[in-house]
Amino acid sequence: MESLQKDIQGLGTIGQQITSTRDFDTIFLKLHQSVSSLMDAESFGVRIYNPDKYEVEVKYEFDKGVRLEPFSFSMNNDNNFSVWCIKNSREIFINNNTIEHTKYVKKIIVIQGEMTQSLIFCPMILNEKVIGVITVQSYKKNQYTQSHLNIIRTLASYAAIALDNARLYEYMEAEIKMRTSEVFQQKIQLEKSHRNLSLLSKIGQQITSTLNLETVLNVVYKNVNKLMDANAFLIGYYNRDTQIIEMKLGMEKGEVIPFHGWSMKDKNRLAVWCVENRKEILIGDYNKDFNKYIPNIEVPKAVAGKLPESLIYLPLIVEDKMVGIMTVQSFQKNAYTTYELELARTLASYVAVALNNSEAYKQLNVAKQEVEKLSIVASKSQNTVAICNANFEFEWVNDAFTQNYKCSLTEFKKEFGNTLLEASNYPKIKKTLEECIRKKEGKTYEVKNIIKGKAKYFQTTISPIFDENGKLLNIVLIDADITERKKAALEIEQKNKDITDSINYAKRIQQAILPSDEQFRSYFPDSFILFKPKDIVAGDFYWMQEINNTIFVAAADCTGHGVPGAMVSVVCSNALNRAVKEFHLTDTGKILDKVTDLILETFEKSTTDVKDGMDISLLAINKKTKQIKWSGAYNVLWYFQNNKLHEIKADKQPIGKSDHRNPFTTHKITYHPGTIFYLFTDGYADQFGGPNGKKFKYKQLEGKVLDNSNKDLNIQKRFLNKIFEKWKGNLEQVDDVTILGIRI
Repeated sequence: MESLQKDIQGLGTIGQQITSTRDFDTIFLKLHQSVSSLMDAESFGVRIYNPDKYEVEVKYEFDKGVRLEPFSFSMNNDNNFSVWCIKNSREIFINNNTIEHTKYVKKIIVIQGEMTQSLIFCPMILNEKVIGVITVQSYKKNQYTQSHLNIIRTLASYAAIALDNARLYEYMEAEIKMRTSEVFQQKIQLEKSHRNLSLLSKIGQQITSTLNLETVLNVVYKNVNKLMDANAFLIGYYNRDTQIIEMKLGMEKGEVIPFHGWSMKDKNRLAVWCVENRKEILIGDYNKDFNKYIPNIEVPKAVAGKLPESLIYLPLIVEDKMVGIMTVQSFQKNAYTTYELELARTLASYVAVALNNSEAYKQLNVAKQEVEKLSIVASKSQNTVAICNANFEFEWVNDAFTQNYKCSLTEFKKEFGNTLLEASNYPKIKKTLEECIRKKEGKTYEVKNIIKGKAKYFQTTISPIFDENGKLLNIVLIDADITERKKAALEIEQKNKDITDSINYAKRIQQAILPSDEQFRSYFPDSFILFKPKDIVAGDFYWMQEINNTIFVAAADCTGHGVPGAMVSVVCSNALNRAVKEFHLTDTGKILDKVTDLILETFEKSTTDVKDGMDISLLAINKKTKQIKWSGAYNVLWYFQNNKLHEIKADKQPIGKSDHRNPFTTHKITYHPGTIFYLFTDGYADQFGGPNGKKFKYKQLEGKVLDNSNKDLNIQKRFLNKIFEKWKGNLEQVDDVTILGIRI
């Protein structure tokens, strides 16, 4: 009771504080501090409902002690907890989000960050109107009680009063620009990382599944130039016994570099420095940077091949054992950045495993005629080595096996089974063994093992051993611990997912500026929209507004496609809206003149010379006065009237920066019921395809439109889409595609 009374008194004090100030940040700071002192509030936020924009504005949000940047989202998403709370004017009280969310929504939508488990959403109501929500959330389950809900209810009522005098306005364009810029950078990194990650994975699978070092060199050299400039590529094996780095594998400009080696006594060699220090080397100017690693000597000449300008040296280490070095070299200065260095690190981890496996296999191969001697050789390997008989029963393991699995072979058999088939966690082990024996060759696979409660990842190479008559004698398994590399790969995969999610979020933002099919058909019942973005987001967009009985419709193609094009499309769409709403223009030519002014004004704020803009086909139809006007920037207009397809040429200048700008021409068209107007961008006609991989071109598009102009517009849309996909075939779509068909 004393605690309850103390909380009630505290809430009263908080209420007096926040309702006596109109400073937004002060209100929220008090709310955050108060809630954090009364309950688990890992995530806390106050979200404002903007009925004019039909959006929820997240102006103040804390997650794990960090204040998030402001953002907003649409009220159209019924699977959003905030939207549900506002629409239903009811609280949400959940202590196990994974199970209980279905009481309120069909699926969980995580707008930012990670999914929370315990959460409260409480509407802020003033004069029977919901003005927003307060939410407190925890990443742990069962964190809130009815008392906590009552506290949030009380704070919500105080917050509603305090926020009544706060007038919050933000421009959607600024938010979109910021987010789209981030997404643009992330998209570039995503595409590059995805390609390189796929190639690295392919290289890794190929070289770690072979025990032939020449195959390793050929595979790596064939692909490494797809990742970076690699005029020369070399792999050296560190021979501990002779203390020589044996440069067994090397290629320069497609030619094999003769075998050579460096003694570890030669301290003036970068390869020796790399092995001794177990550190990587990154040089962008050989003559200038060499002495950063080996000072006070003259830069040595090349032992073999040509002297490089840029190079990377990486130590090849497997389970803390130095097995050799890898070097990538270019004849261009500053050829490598930290990004190429990171790619080379990943490649080196594969090469290290392949080199170590090859050396381990060589040692095993020497003793394959006498299995009893195999144990002596294999025991020296840092990798886990196990030998099975022809029945796949474990017979021998090396010391590394005992160290990795924290048990002896006898204990291992007792816990996991006597045979490889019983003990392996690899689901395809039986099929893999059968294939190895049938083809008489080794195979490599990755497997996850739980050792003493901890997950470890291994790359296992299986090698069958036969006698001179082809009879199976033994199965040799070599395990390399790839746990750290696997963790890094999983982190990259998650980052790629986050970037893709960001681009999909940008898509939802862009879709918000496009008129829906329902809106379009409400003005033009007999019409179609063929909209095919090249990427997730597009540089093309279509636009519609009604002002004083005049319906404006446009198909526009902004500079670029994908994320850059989408950024420009937001600016151009906003300029169109301002031209007709703010400046009250109805003449299509004057509208395009004003839009050009607005876009130039927007981009003049940049410190760089921005030449972005758009091509457009703009139609204005006044059904009351029977007036039709049209203007175009590069994009022509087709209209079907009196059984004939007519064309109006566009002005040959863009919307945006132009060397010789002239006023746009306004064309007047006779109003005739049943006329079909076609507005389009250049993406359809520019698509490569067909039997010879050529452009579709406008002439062919004109013929297809004319052939089907008497048909229902929905049929025309399906026909045009089918023709496009058939023409494109397996080729990549080259640009965004937009075609609008309207019958008046």
